[in-house]
Amino acid sequence: MQATRYRGLIAELKRAAIIIGLCLLAGILLGQPLAGLVVGNIAYFFLLFREAKEFYRWFEGKSSALPEANQVLVDVAEAIHFIRASHRKTKRRLQQQLSRVEKSTSALADGVVVIAEGDCLQWWNAAAGSMLKLEARSDSGQAITNFVRDPSFFAYLEAKDYSRPFQLEPSGDGAQVLQLQVTQYGGNERLIVLRDVTHVTQLEQMRKDFVANVSHELRTPLTVLKGYFETFEDFGEMLPPNISKGLQQMSSQVERMNETVEDLMLLSRLDESDTLKTSGLLDLSALARRVMGAAQELSAERHEFLDEIEDGHNIMGVETELYSALSNIAFNAVKYSPDGGTIRFRLRIKGEKLSFGVKDEGVGIEPKHIPRLTERFYRADSSRNRKIGGTGLGLAITKHVLLRHQAEMKILSWPGKGSTFRAIFPRLKTSSELDPQSSARTKVGTAVDD
Repeated sequence: MQATRYRGLIAELKRAAIIIGLCLLAGILLGQPLAGLVVGNIAYFFLLFREAKEFYRWFEGKSSALPEANQVLVDVAEAIHFIRASHRKTKRRLQQQLSRVEKSTSALADGVVVIAEGDCLQWWNAAAGSMLKLEARSDSGQAITNFVRDPSFFAYLEAKDYSRPFQLEPSGDGAQVLQLQVTQYGGNERLIVLRDVTHVTQLEQMRKDFVANVSHELRTPLTVLKGYFETFEDFGEMLPPNISKGLQQMSSQVERMNETVEDLMLLSRLDESDTLKTSGLLDLSALARRVMGAAQELSAERHEFLDEIEDGHNIMGVETELYSALSNIAFNAVKYSPDGGTIRFRLRIKGEKLSFGVKDEGVGIEPKHIPRLTERFYRADSSRNRKIGGTGLGLAITKHVLLRHQAEMKILSWPGKGSTFRAIFPRLKTSSELDPQSSARTKVGTAVDD
Protein backbone atom coordinates (compact mmCIF):
# COMPACT_ATOMS: atom_id res chain seq x y z
CA MET A 1 0.00 0.00 0.00
CA GLN A 2 2.80 2.42 0.91
CA ALA A 3 4.70 1.48 -2.28
CA THR A 4 1.62 2.26 -4.39
CA ARG A 5 1.14 5.63 -2.66
CA TYR A 6 4.76 6.77 -3.27
CA ARG A 7 5.20 5.10 -6.68
CA GLY A 8 5.46 8.40 -8.58
CA LEU A 9 7.96 9.89 -6.12
CA ILE A 10 10.17 6.78 -6.26
CA ALA A 11 10.10 6.78 -10.07
CA GLU A 12 11.07 10.48 -10.13
CA LEU A 13 13.96 9.90 -7.71
CA LYS A 14 15.23 7.08 -9.95
CA ARG A 15 15.04 9.36 -13.00
CA ALA A 16 16.94 12.14 -11.16
CA ALA A 17 19.59 9.63 -10.01
CA ILE A 18 20.06 8.32 -13.58
CA ILE A 19 20.42 11.81 -15.11
CA ILE A 20 22.78 13.13 -12.44
CA GLY A 21 24.67 9.78 -12.30
CA LEU A 22 25.30 9.71 -16.05
CA CYS A 23 26.58 13.32 -16.00
CA LEU A 24 28.81 12.51 -13.00
CA LEU A 25 30.19 9.42 -14.79
CA ALA A 26 30.94 11.49 -17.91
CA GLY A 27 32.71 14.08 -15.71
CA ILE A 28 34.81 11.37 -14.06
CA LEU A 29 35.83 9.99 -17.47
CA LEU A 30 36.80 13.51 -18.54
CA GLY A 31 38.63 14.15 -15.28
CA GLN A 32 36.07 16.77 -14.14
CA PRO A 33 33.74 14.96 -11.67
CA LEU A 34 32.52 18.22 -9.98
CA ALA A 35 31.68 19.80 -13.33
CA GLY A 36 29.81 16.64 -14.31
CA LEU A 37 27.78 16.78 -11.05
CA VAL A 38 26.88 20.46 -11.65
CA VAL A 39 25.91 19.84 -15.27
CA GLY A 40 23.75 16.89 -14.17
CA ASN A 41 21.82 19.01 -11.61
CA ILE A 42 21.37 21.83 -14.10
CA ALA A 43 20.05 19.42 -16.74
CA TYR A 44 17.63 17.81 -14.25
CA PHE A 45 16.26 21.16 -13.02
CA PHE A 46 15.91 22.43 -16.61
CA LEU A 47 13.90 19.32 -17.42
CA LEU A 48 11.73 19.90 -14.31
CA PHE A 49 11.12 23.53 -15.31
CA ARG A 50 9.97 22.57 -18.81
CA GLU A 51 7.65 19.88 -17.47
CA ALA A 52 6.25 22.22 -14.80
CA LYS A 53 5.51 24.79 -17.53
CA GLU A 54 3.65 22.18 -19.56
CA PHE A 55 1.74 21.11 -16.40
CA TYR A 56 0.55 24.70 -15.72
CA ARG A 57 -0.60 25.02 -19.34
CA TRP A 58 -2.65 21.85 -18.85
CA PHE A 59 -3.96 23.07 -15.47
CA GLU A 60 -5.13 26.35 -17.03
CA GLY A 61 -6.84 24.45 -19.85
CA LYS A 62 -4.51 25.78 -22.59
CA SER A 63 -3.14 22.34 -23.46
CA SER A 64 -4.44 18.79 -23.28
CA ALA A 65 -0.95 17.21 -23.13
CA LEU A 66 0.62 16.18 -19.82
CA PRO A 67 4.36 15.64 -19.20
CA GLU A 68 3.90 11.88 -18.85
CA ALA A 69 7.60 11.35 -18.14
CA ASN A 70 7.21 13.04 -14.71
CA GLN A 71 5.24 10.56 -12.64
CA VAL A 72 4.86 12.99 -9.71
CA LEU A 73 3.04 15.51 -11.92
CA VAL A 74 0.91 12.73 -13.38
CA ASP A 75 -0.18 11.71 -9.87
CA VAL A 76 -0.98 15.34 -8.98
CA ALA A 77 -2.97 15.68 -12.22
CA GLU A 78 -4.98 12.56 -11.40
CA ALA A 79 -5.76 13.94 -7.90
CA ILE A 80 -6.82 17.30 -9.38
CA HIS A 81 -9.02 15.52 -11.92
CA PHE A 82 -10.69 13.52 -9.13
CA ILE A 83 -11.29 16.68 -7.07
CA ARG A 84 -12.70 18.52 -10.09
CA ALA A 85 -15.04 15.64 -10.90
CA SER A 86 -16.21 15.47 -7.28
CA HIS A 87 -16.74 19.26 -7.25
CA ARG A 88 -18.77 19.14 -10.48
CA LYS A 89 -20.90 16.33 -9.06
CA THR A 90 -21.50 18.26 -5.81
CA LYS A 91 -22.29 21.43 -7.77
CA ARG A 92 -24.85 19.59 -9.93
CA ARG A 93 -26.47 18.11 -6.81
CA LEU A 94 -26.66 21.53 -5.11
CA GLN A 95 -28.08 23.11 -8.26
CA GLN A 96 -30.76 20.41 -8.42
CA GLN A 97 -31.63 20.95 -4.74
CA LEU A 98 -31.73 24.72 -5.22
CA SER A 99 -33.95 24.29 -8.26
CA ARG A 100 -36.33 22.07 -6.26
CA VAL A 101 -36.43 24.64 -3.43
CA GLU A 102 -37.14 27.46 -5.88
CA LYS A 103 -39.90 25.46 -7.55
CA SER A 104 -41.50 24.54 -4.21
CA THR A 105 -41.34 28.11 -2.87
CA SER A 106 -42.74 29.42 -6.15
CA ALA A 107 -45.76 27.16 -5.61
CA LEU A 108 -46.40 28.62 -2.13
CA ALA A 109 -49.31 31.00 -1.67
CA ASP A 110 -47.27 32.80 1.00
CA GLY A 111 -44.50 35.15 -0.01
CA VAL A 112 -40.89 34.37 0.95
CA VAL A 113 -38.16 37.03 0.94
CA VAL A 114 -34.49 36.71 1.87
CA ILE A 115 -32.75 39.92 2.91
CA ALA A 116 -29.02 40.31 3.54
CA GLU A 117 -27.14 42.71 5.78
CA GLY A 118 -28.36 46.26 5.37
CA ASP A 119 -31.92 44.99 4.74
CA CYS A 120 -31.06 44.47 1.06
CA LEU A 121 -33.26 42.19 -1.04
CA GLN A 122 -31.39 39.03 -1.96
CA TRP A 123 -34.07 36.65 -3.23
CA TRP A 124 -37.86 36.31 -3.28
CA ASN A 125 -40.47 33.96 -4.69
CA ALA A 126 -43.25 34.80 -7.13
CA ALA A 127 -45.88 35.37 -4.42
CA ALA A 128 -43.65 37.90 -2.61
CA GLY A 129 -42.94 39.65 -5.90
CA SER A 130 -46.67 40.01 -6.51
CA MET A 131 -47.43 41.24 -2.98
CA LEU A 132 -44.62 43.82 -2.88
CA LYS A 133 -44.57 44.62 -6.63
CA LEU A 134 -40.92 43.55 -7.03
CA GLU A 135 -39.02 43.33 -10.32
CA ALA A 136 -36.22 40.74 -10.44
CA ARG A 137 -33.84 42.79 -12.60
CA SER A 138 -34.15 46.24 -11.08
CA ASP A 139 -35.06 45.61 -7.43
CA SER A 140 -32.50 43.02 -6.36
CA GLY A 141 -30.05 44.55 -3.89
CA GLN A 142 -32.33 47.41 -2.87
CA ALA A 143 -33.51 47.92 0.71
CA ILE A 144 -36.82 46.27 1.55
CA THR A 145 -37.91 49.47 3.31
CA ASN A 146 -38.12 51.06 -0.17
CA PHE A 147 -41.09 48.78 -0.84
CA VAL A 148 -42.59 48.49 2.65
CA ARG A 149 -42.90 52.21 3.37
CA ASP A 150 -44.02 52.08 6.97
CA PRO A 151 -41.91 53.67 9.74
CA SER A 152 -43.19 51.12 12.25
CA PHE A 153 -41.88 48.28 10.05
CA PHE A 154 -38.45 49.91 9.99
CA ALA A 155 -38.56 50.14 13.80
CA TYR A 156 -39.67 46.49 13.93
CA LEU A 157 -36.64 45.40 11.89
CA GLU A 158 -34.25 47.53 13.95
CA ALA A 159 -35.60 46.21 17.28
CA LYS A 160 -34.76 42.61 16.22
CA ASP A 161 -37.56 41.23 18.39
CA TYR A 162 -39.40 38.93 16.00
CA SER A 163 -41.39 36.94 18.57
CA ARG A 164 -44.60 38.49 17.19
CA PRO A 165 -45.43 39.03 13.49
CA PHE A 166 -45.78 42.51 12.01
CA GLN A 167 -49.06 43.44 10.36
CA LEU A 168 -48.88 45.88 7.48
CA GLU A 169 -52.10 47.83 7.23
CA PRO A 170 -53.49 48.69 3.77
CA SER A 171 -52.46 52.05 2.34
CA GLY A 172 -55.60 52.53 0.26
CA ASP A 173 -58.99 51.09 -0.71
CA GLY A 174 -58.78 47.48 -1.87
CA ALA A 175 -55.20 47.07 -0.67
CA GLN A 176 -54.08 43.85 0.96
CA VAL A 177 -53.45 43.41 4.66
CA LEU A 178 -50.11 41.62 4.95
CA GLN A 179 -48.65 39.83 7.94
CA LEU A 180 -44.84 39.60 7.99
CA GLN A 181 -43.03 37.02 10.11
CA VAL A 182 -39.25 37.57 10.29
CA THR A 183 -36.71 34.88 11.18
CA GLN A 184 -33.02 35.69 11.61
CA TYR A 185 -30.42 33.13 10.56
CA GLY A 186 -26.72 32.97 9.76
CA GLY A 187 -25.01 36.26 10.45
CA ASN A 188 -27.29 39.19 9.67
CA GLU A 189 -29.48 37.46 7.08
CA ARG A 190 -33.22 37.31 7.61
CA LEU A 191 -36.07 35.31 6.11
CA ILE A 192 -39.43 37.08 5.81
CA VAL A 193 -42.64 35.14 5.26
CA LEU A 194 -45.51 37.29 3.95
CA ARG A 195 -49.09 36.15 4.37
CA ASP A 196 -52.21 37.78 2.98
CA VAL A 197 -54.57 38.11 5.97
CA THR A 198 -57.06 40.46 4.31
CA HIS A 199 -59.92 37.97 4.54
CA VAL A 200 -59.16 37.09 8.17
CA THR A 201 -58.95 40.78 9.07
CA GLN A 202 -62.28 41.48 7.37
CA LEU A 203 -63.94 38.61 9.26
CA GLU A 204 -62.49 39.87 12.54
CA GLN A 205 -63.78 43.37 11.80
CA MET A 206 -67.21 41.93 10.96
CA ARG A 207 -67.22 40.09 14.30
CA LYS A 208 -66.28 43.25 16.19
CA ASP A 209 -68.93 45.28 14.37
CA PHE A 210 -71.55 42.62 15.03
CA VAL A 211 -70.78 42.47 18.75
CA ALA A 212 -70.73 46.26 19.05
CA ASN A 213 -74.00 46.70 17.13
CA VAL A 214 -75.86 43.91 18.94
CA SER A 215 -74.63 45.18 22.32
CA HIS A 216 -75.79 48.68 21.47
CA GLU A 217 -79.19 47.47 20.21
CA LEU A 218 -79.74 45.34 23.33
CA ARG A 219 -78.86 48.12 25.69
CA THR A 220 -82.06 50.15 25.17
CA PRO A 221 -84.64 47.34 25.64
CA LEU A 222 -82.73 46.03 28.65
CA THR A 223 -82.80 49.50 30.21
CA VAL A 224 -86.57 49.67 29.64
CA LEU A 225 -87.11 46.20 31.16
CA LYS A 226 -84.92 47.05 34.12
CA GLY A 227 -86.96 50.21 34.77
CA TYR A 228 -90.26 48.32 34.68
CA PHE A 229 -88.96 45.59 36.99
CA GLU A 230 -87.79 48.20 39.48
CA THR A 231 -91.28 49.76 39.35
CA PHE A 232 -92.94 46.37 39.93
CA GLU A 233 -90.64 45.72 42.90
CA ASP A 234 -92.08 48.83 44.59
CA PHE A 235 -95.47 47.09 44.53
CA GLY A 236 -94.05 43.69 45.52
CA GLU A 237 -96.13 43.51 48.70
CA MET A 238 -99.34 43.87 46.67
CA LEU A 239 -98.48 41.00 44.29
CA PRO A 240 -99.00 37.27 44.92
CA PRO A 241 -95.82 35.50 46.21
CA ASN A 242 -95.34 33.38 43.08
CA ILE A 243 -95.56 36.43 40.77
CA SER A 244 -93.28 38.46 43.04
CA LYS A 245 -90.68 35.68 43.02
CA GLY A 246 -90.86 35.42 39.23
CA LEU A 247 -90.38 39.14 38.83
CA GLN A 248 -87.33 39.03 41.11
CA GLN A 249 -85.78 36.22 39.03
CA MET A 250 -86.51 38.07 35.79
CA SER A 251 -85.03 41.26 37.25
CA SER A 252 -81.91 39.33 38.28
CA GLN A 253 -81.49 37.87 34.77
CA VAL A 254 -82.03 41.27 33.14
CA GLU A 255 -79.33 42.71 35.41
CA ARG A 256 -77.01 39.89 34.42
CA MET A 257 -77.70 40.48 30.71
CA ASN A 258 -77.10 44.18 31.22
CA GLU A 259 -73.70 43.44 32.79
CA THR A 260 -72.86 41.17 29.86
CA VAL A 261 -73.79 43.88 27.36
CA GLU A 262 -71.69 46.46 29.24
CA ASP A 263 -68.70 44.08 29.23
CA LEU A 264 -69.15 43.35 25.52
CA MET A 265 -69.22 47.06 24.73
CA LEU A 266 -66.08 47.59 26.80
CA LEU A 267 -64.35 44.76 24.93
CA SER A 268 -65.40 46.30 21.63
CA ARG A 269 -63.79 49.60 22.63
CA LEU A 270 -60.62 47.79 23.74
CA ASP A 271 -60.51 45.84 20.46
CA GLU A 272 -60.20 49.04 18.47
CA SER A 273 -56.51 49.34 19.38
CA ASP A 274 -53.82 47.27 21.06
CA THR A 275 -51.99 50.38 22.21
CA LEU A 276 -52.89 53.34 24.39
CA LYS A 277 -53.42 56.65 22.60
CA THR A 278 -53.49 58.64 25.83
CA SER A 279 -52.05 57.74 29.22
CA GLY A 280 -50.75 59.49 32.30
CA LEU A 281 -48.65 58.87 35.36
CA LEU A 282 -50.63 56.60 37.67
CA ASP A 283 -50.06 55.68 41.33
CA LEU A 284 -50.40 51.90 41.07
CA SER A 285 -49.99 51.46 44.83
CA ALA A 286 -53.02 53.66 45.53
CA LEU A 287 -55.03 51.93 42.80
CA ALA A 288 -54.15 48.49 44.22
CA ARG A 289 -55.41 49.55 47.67
CA ARG A 290 -58.57 50.93 46.11
CA VAL A 291 -59.19 47.58 44.41
CA MET A 292 -58.52 45.78 47.69
CA GLY A 293 -61.06 48.03 49.43
CA ALA A 294 -63.69 47.19 46.81
CA ALA A 295 -62.96 43.48 47.26
CA GLN A 296 -63.40 43.84 51.04
CA GLU A 297 -66.80 45.46 50.50
CA LEU A 298 -67.82 42.58 48.21
CA SER A 299 -66.59 40.05 50.78
CA ALA A 300 -68.69 41.60 53.58
CA GLU A 301 -66.20 40.38 56.22
CA ARG A 302 -66.44 36.77 55.07
CA HIS A 303 -62.68 36.61 54.31
CA GLU A 304 -59.40 37.72 55.81
CA PHE A 305 -57.37 40.17 53.70
CA LEU A 306 -53.58 40.57 53.85
CA ASP A 307 -52.12 43.86 52.60
CA GLU A 308 -48.60 43.40 51.12
CA ILE A 309 -48.81 46.39 48.80
CA GLU A 310 -45.61 48.44 48.63
CA ASP A 311 -45.96 52.22 48.43
CA GLY A 312 -44.58 54.59 45.82
CA HIS A 313 -44.94 52.52 42.64
CA ASN A 314 -46.03 54.44 39.55
CA ILE A 315 -46.74 53.37 35.97
CA MET A 316 -48.00 55.00 32.79
CA GLY A 317 -51.60 54.05 32.11
CA VAL A 318 -55.34 54.75 32.13
CA GLU A 319 -56.85 54.50 35.61
CA THR A 320 -60.38 53.45 34.58
CA GLU A 321 -59.10 50.58 32.41
CA LEU A 322 -56.64 49.33 35.01
CA TYR A 323 -59.22 49.51 37.79
CA SER A 324 -61.56 47.34 35.70
CA ALA A 325 -58.76 44.84 34.94
CA LEU A 326 -57.40 44.51 38.48
CA SER A 327 -60.84 44.46 40.12
CA ASN A 328 -61.82 41.50 37.93
CA ILE A 329 -58.90 39.55 39.41
CA ALA A 330 -59.73 40.66 42.95
CA PHE A 331 -63.49 39.97 42.70
CA ASN A 332 -62.84 36.48 41.32
CA ALA A 333 -60.70 35.75 44.37
CA VAL A 334 -63.60 36.77 46.64
CA LYS A 335 -66.19 34.81 44.66
CA TYR A 336 -64.23 31.57 44.55
CA SER A 337 -62.76 31.61 48.08
CA PRO A 338 -64.64 29.81 50.88
CA ASP A 339 -65.83 31.77 53.89
CA GLY A 340 -62.99 32.29 56.35
CA GLY A 341 -60.33 32.01 53.63
CA THR A 342 -57.36 34.36 53.30
CA ILE A 343 -56.89 36.63 50.27
CA ARG A 344 -53.44 38.16 49.86
CA PHE A 345 -52.84 41.36 47.88
CA ARG A 346 -49.23 42.01 46.89
CA LEU A 347 -47.48 44.73 44.88
CA ARG A 348 -43.71 44.64 44.61
CA ILE A 349 -40.73 45.03 42.28
CA LYS A 350 -39.42 41.91 40.52
CA GLY A 351 -36.27 42.79 38.57
CA GLU A 352 -37.21 45.19 35.78
CA LYS A 353 -40.92 44.51 36.29
CA LEU A 354 -43.64 45.57 38.72
CA SER A 355 -45.87 42.71 39.87
CA PHE A 356 -49.41 43.01 41.24
CA GLY A 357 -50.75 39.71 42.54
CA VAL A 358 -53.85 38.33 44.25
CA LYS A 359 -53.59 34.95 45.98
CA ASP A 360 -56.63 33.12 47.32
CA GLU A 361 -57.37 29.83 49.07
CA GLY A 362 -60.21 28.84 46.80
CA VAL A 363 -61.07 25.66 44.92
CA GLY A 364 -58.23 26.10 42.42
CA ILE A 365 -58.19 25.41 38.68
CA GLU A 366 -57.08 22.31 36.80
CA PRO A 367 -53.99 22.94 34.60
CA LYS A 368 -55.85 22.06 31.37
CA HIS A 369 -58.18 25.04 31.85
CA ILE A 370 -55.53 27.71 32.56
CA PRO A 371 -54.49 28.48 28.93
CA ARG A 372 -58.15 29.17 28.02
CA LEU A 373 -59.24 31.22 31.03
CA THR A 374 -58.87 34.52 29.17
CA GLU A 375 -61.12 33.41 26.30
CA ARG A 376 -64.50 35.09 26.11
CA PHE A 377 -67.28 33.19 27.91
CA TYR A 378 -64.96 30.30 28.79
CA ARG A 379 -65.78 28.69 32.13
CA ALA A 380 -63.62 26.06 33.83
CA ASP A 381 -66.63 24.70 35.75
CA SER A 382 -69.92 25.83 34.20
CA SER A 383 -72.13 24.44 37.00
CA ARG A 384 -70.21 26.29 39.74
CA ASN A 385 -69.98 29.47 37.68
CA ARG A 386 -73.76 29.58 37.16
CA LYS A 387 -74.25 29.59 40.92
CA ILE A 388 -71.63 32.30 41.46
CA GLY A 389 -72.71 34.48 38.55
CA GLY A 390 -70.62 36.74 36.35
CA THR A 391 -70.52 37.36 32.61
CA GLY A 392 -67.56 35.15 31.67
CA LEU A 393 -65.82 38.18 30.16
CA GLY A 394 -63.89 39.52 33.15
CA LEU A 395 -60.53 37.86 32.45
CA ALA A 396 -60.85 38.59 28.71
CA ILE A 397 -61.19 42.28 29.60
CA THR A 398 -58.23 42.02 31.97
CA LYS A 399 -56.06 40.45 29.26
CA HIS A 400 -56.94 43.16 26.71
CA VAL A 401 -56.30 45.99 29.17
CA LEU A 402 -52.92 44.55 30.20
CA LEU A 403 -51.88 44.12 26.56
CA ARG A 404 -52.70 47.79 25.93
CA HIS A 405 -50.45 48.68 28.90
CA GLN A 406 -47.54 46.51 27.64
CA ALA A 407 -48.20 44.16 30.58
CA GLU A 408 -48.95 40.46 30.88
CA MET A 409 -50.95 38.16 33.11
CA LYS A 410 -49.64 35.00 34.75
CA ILE A 411 -51.85 32.40 36.40
CA LEU A 412 -50.72 29.82 38.94
CA SER A 413 -53.29 27.42 40.33
CA TRP A 414 -53.60 24.00 41.91
CA PRO A 415 -56.89 22.15 42.45
CA GLY A 416 -57.87 22.42 46.10
CA LYS A 417 -54.97 24.73 46.94
CA GLY A 418 -56.10 28.08 45.57
CA SER A 419 -54.94 30.36 42.76
CA THR A 420 -52.56 33.25 42.19
CA PHE A 421 -53.26 35.83 39.46
CA ARG A 422 -50.47 38.28 38.64
CA ALA A 423 -50.45 41.39 36.46
CA ILE A 424 -46.86 42.20 35.52
CA PHE A 425 -46.11 45.74 34.30
CA PRO A 426 -42.96 47.35 32.89
CA ARG A 427 -41.41 49.33 35.74
CA LEU A 428 -40.79 53.06 35.51
CA LYS A 429 -37.22 53.82 36.52
CA THR A 430 -36.52 56.53 39.05
CA SER A 431 -34.38 59.56 38.19
CA SER A 432 -31.46 58.09 40.16
CA GLU A 433 -31.65 54.87 38.11
CA LEU A 434 -31.78 56.81 34.85
CA ASP A 435 -28.79 58.98 35.86
CA PRO A 436 -26.53 57.07 38.32
CA GLN A 437 -23.89 59.83 38.15
CA SER A 438 -26.46 62.37 39.32
CA SER A 439 -27.34 60.10 42.24
CA ALA A 440 -23.67 59.70 43.10
CA ARG A 441 -23.18 63.48 43.00
CA THR A 442 -26.13 63.94 45.32
CA LYS A 443 -24.66 61.46 47.82
CA VAL A 444 -21.24 63.10 47.68
CA GLY A 445 -22.78 66.52 48.17
CA THR A 446 -24.76 65.30 51.18
CA ALA A 447 -21.62 63.82 52.74
CA VAL A 448 -19.77 67.10 52.31
CA ASP A 449 -22.65 69.06 53.80
CA ASP A 450 -22.71 66.72 56.81
